[in-house]
Amino acid sequence: MSIYHFIGLLKLHGNSLAAALVAAFPEHDWKLFRFQTTPHHLFEDWSQVESFVKFAEERMRVKERQDWYRVSLDHLWRLGGGQLVAKNGGLYEVPLLSVFAQSVR
Repeated sequence: MSIYHFIGLLKLHGNSLAAALVAAFPEHDWKLFRFQTTPHHLFEDWSQVESFVKFAEERMRVKERQDWYRVSLDHLWRLGGGQLVAKNGGLYEVPLLSVFAQSVR
């Protein structure tokens, strides 16, 4: 793909790098929450919530529900979950999402 094609693709997707990459390479498992700028309604899609929770569990070595108590808000923000934490009203709502993620595995 040439730079001109990519610029055109970027414009086609509202200058969103994440959206352009997903369109150009749909076979890749994009972690959209890892981008510096994420789609505004990203975590309204439960598959994205589940993807983030699984990612955070792996990165923070969360094996049991109690392990979430050692995860700080800063950790979740650095992993790309700031929007999710803000949407759910705080850090302690995220462990409940872990229970949801485990129930659908």
